[in-house]
Amino acid sequence: HVKTMKSGVLLSLLTGASALRLQRSLPREVARTAAPALDRAVVVRTASAAALGLLAQATLGAQPVLAMELPAFMQDQLGANAERPFDLGGGGRRTGKSGYLNLCPSRRTGRTCLSTFDDPYDSSYVPPWSYYPAEDTKAGREIAQNGGKGKPLDVAYAELVAALKVTPGATIIETKDRYVYAEFRDPIFGTIDDVEFLFSTDTPGFVNYRSAGRAKGGDDKRHRERIKELRQKLQPSNWRSVGRLNL
Repeated sequence: HVKTMKSGVLLSLLTGASALRLQRSLPREVARTAAPALDRAVVVRTASAAALGLLAQATLGAQPVLAMELPAFMQDQLGANAERPFDLGGGGRRTGKSGYLNLCPSRRTGRTCLSTFDDPYDSSYVPPWSYYPAEDTKAGREIAQNGGKGKPLDVAYAELVAALKVTPGATIIETKDRYVYAEFRDPIFGTIDDVEFLFSTDTPGFVNYRSAGRAKGGDDKRHRERIKELRQKLQPSNWRSVGRLNL
């Protein structure tokens, strides 16, 4: 009986914390575009119930509830069923050039985004990666002594693909011609972010990337954390950020 009471108290504490986090993380757009008789409190309560279902079933060892099991109206409000946007794929590679990824959409669209091709003075700009070690390291000096020839592009490409394959929530959609495109699905809300990578030929060792949300609302924190975590997975293979943001 005491054990059951303790479990109940713990679940109650987790319930409050989960609801608070969910309330803070819900995009404002949900409240603006809500269906008739639907307000933010209803969305929060429903999402909280779904999260608690995950928590309770995980605690009891049962089969977890999937994000797609949320009510259809909530999926629509959160953007889980949003179609794949048209601004993917970049361009400029057909003529044999290095190519580019698209700029981030206007803030007026409400979509969050980061891109290495945006204006460096814009908040949506992020620095590219390099799969060559820094010049002031032992490995970097060895590359310099070797005429600047570092890790082959195809080897680095395989490293990135392998890291994406073991990243939770990631599904690789396309791998072609120095380009990698993956979808990242939120485990609770089911919303999707589109993340692209493009290996440069203009600057050997450089990798550009773009991470954009399909749904409106929220902030770019999740994009920054995701990019940083992925880069840290690759760090043992001498991957690094080439900018001050260290993403």
